[in-house]
Amino acid sequence: MDFVTSNVPGAPIPVYLGGAAVEANYALGPLSGAAINVTLLSHLDQVFVGINSDPAAVPDPELLTACFEEGFAEVRNVA
Repeated sequence: MDFVTSNVPGAPIPVYLGGAAVEANYALGPLSGAAINVTLLSHLDQVFVGINSDPAAVPDPELLTACFEEGFAEVRNVA
C-alpha cells in the first residue's frame, strides 16, 4: 500500500479546552506501513490537511507538499 487518505469530520460547533476556544485542528495520520498518509480534518468552516510521509519513499517532502498545494490551488480556481 503506497497511499492512505482519510477525511475526519471535526466539531461543527465551537469547542473549548480549559476555557480557551479551540482555533484550529492539525491532522496527523499514521503511516501504518504506507508510504504516504494524507488526512483532512475539518473544524467549523475550515479544513486542515496533514501529510505524513516515509523518508525512504519520499526523499523530497517539500516537493510533495508543493505538488499538493498546486493541486489544491487548481481545484480552488475552478470552483
